[in-house]
Amino acid sequence: MSRRGAIDVGHHEWVSAHLFYHGDQDPLIVRLIPAIVAELADGGDRPDVFFLRYWEAGPHVRLRVRAEPAEHDRVRRVIEARSRAFFRACPSAVAVRQEEYETRAALLARGEGMAGFTRELAQNNSVSFIPYRRENRRYGRVSMGAVEKHFVDSSRIVLSMLTAGVTPEQRVTAVVAMYLIVLLRLGAGALPRGDHADLFARQRDVLLPLGRRMRALVERTDRLPPGDGLASWAQTMAGLQKELEPRRQPAVMTTCAHLAANRLGVDLLTEQYAAALAARTVLDLGEEEISA
Repeated sequence: MSRRGAIDVGHHEWVSAHLFYHGDQDPLIVRLIPAIVAELADGGDRPDVFFLRYWEAGPHVRLRVRAEPAEHDRVRRVIEARSRAFFRACPSAVAVRQEEYETRAALLARGEGMAGFTRELAQNNSVSFIPYRRENRRYGRVSMGAVEKHFVDSSRIVLSMLTAGVTPEQRVTAVVAMYLIVLLRLGAGALPRGDHADLFARQRDVLLPLGRRMRALVERTDRLPPGDGLASWAQTMAGLQKELEPRRQPAVMTTCAHLAANRLGVDLLTEQYAAALAARTVLDLGEEEISA
């Protein structure tokens, strides 16, 4: 079902749809988004798209599709029709209750430093066209185009992983690897504070070889062929870093790693654990180089 309301897309380049689905969102991402993209392409070039998982108004996937203003109505029609068909064929087996939503949303909003949040729980198995607003303050107005290009790349990389059936354990490893690439590009000065020695020591024999492989990717990024996976992540981060002001690089690039974890469906606590392991691995790689 569709929630009717304003159809202003917020920024003329993008159509924004919120796909409310309270259960496991992997099937929606893996099946619905490619179906929408394929129909919009109609045998031609596929449009740029990116997605995120979010909680406000109920669990949903935020889908953004780049389109010329003259194509916006068609894009909305395709999204709505494909979404309705998906919701009929694969309705969410989970339904969040209003009181359950309000309790959890209050905690999440507080954690994100939000002054307030949407109180009304959106209907499960529904689509709503809600404006996409660029976060110029967070990413920088001048850099916003490069950041959105990265969002498209990141969504493609994650969609490829999800389609391949990546397991929960593999997702955590992927997040560690993504943070490793970001931190290796930024250098030791950008490492977050904290020791994490106990976490690292238990997995040192796995993490150091992973760190060496990611360092090799970073060092030969310019020579890597186009593709998906972590090599593609190394390429998109290299491209993004070139477009960012140096003062913005640490915050923006680590935020992008956080958003990749979100796309993979890795929860915040697990992501923080993965980021801590990556930071400690980079420190040990540095010590390894000094002692070599």
